[in-house]
Amino acid sequence: MNIGVDLHIHPLAERIPDNPLGAHARKIVEDRAKTFVKAASDVGLSAIAVTDHNTTVSVGPAQEAGKEYGVEIVPGVEITLPHMPHLLVYYPDMDEITADLADGTFREKSDSILNGLRKHSGHSETHLWEVEGYDRTITKIIELISSYHGVIVQAHPQLDLRSHNTLIDPEAELDWTRHLTRILINAGIRGVEAYTPRHSRNALSDLVTTLDSRNMIMAGGSDAHSPDEVGRIYFFPDKDIIRIDYNVVEQLRNARESILMGKSWQ
Repeated sequence: MNIGVDLHIHPLAERIPDNPLGAHARKIVEDRAKTFVKAASDVGLSAIAVTDHNTTVSVGPAQEAGKEYGVEIVPGVEITLPHMPHLLVYYPDMDEITADLADGTFREKSDSILNGLRKHSGHSETHLWEVEGYDRTITKIIELISSYHGVIVQAHPQLDLRSHNTLIDPEAELDWTRHLTRILINAGIRGVEAYTPRHSRNALSDLVTTLDSRNMIMAGGSDAHSPDEVGRIYFFPDKDIIRIDYNVVEQLRNARESILMGKSWQ
C-alpha cells in the first residue's frame, strides 16, 4: 500500500501554456502530468497536489492519470506574484479560478492591489516587504485569493533567502521566517509548508511552536519541477527523505469544508 504525500508538484514547471490549449499543447500537458503521477506511484506516494504556477491546466490530466496509477490528486495552484510570498491554494473553486487565471482577470485584480504599494515604494523593482503598507497589501491579496474558497498555505518560507540552495545565517533564517509567517497568519492563511527542501531543521523547530499555537496546518512538498524530484522532501542542507503523512490531506479537506461552511479558523 502506498504511503506518504507530496503537496507541491509542478508538472509544467515555469511554462504557462496558451489559452485555450491547442492540440499540441494539450498533449504536452497530458503527457507531463501522467509522467509525474507515475513517478509518484513509483516512489510509493498515495497522493500528490498538482500546483503549477498561476495555472490549473495540469489538474484534470493528472486526475485522469491518478485513476490509472492509484494516486489521489489534490487540485491546487501556486500563486506567484511579483515581490509577494508564494502561496499554495488547495481545493479552490476550480471552474472560477481556472477561468480567472486563464483570461487575466486574476492578474488584473492582483495588479490593482500591488500597484498601490509599488507607487508607495518609489519604483516597481524594490523588494516590497520593507515598504510601509506591506502587511495591508498581503491581506488584500489573500482576501482576493480567498474568494475562490481554497485552503491557502504559505509555500517554502525560505525562498527569498535560499533561492540557490546556499547556506545562510541561522539567525537570519529564523528572523525572516518569524517575520513573514506572522504577517501571513495574521492575514488569514491556513497553513505553512513546513517540510520543504528550502527549509532547515533549525527553522522548523522554531516554527512548529507558532503553528501549533495558531492551529495551522503543517504541510510539506518537494516543489518538484521534474519527475525525479517527486517525493524528495527533505531539510536543507541534509538530504534525508521525509515522509508527509496522508492525514495532512485530510486536514486540508477539513479546512476546505470549514471555509465553505463559513466557520472561523482560529
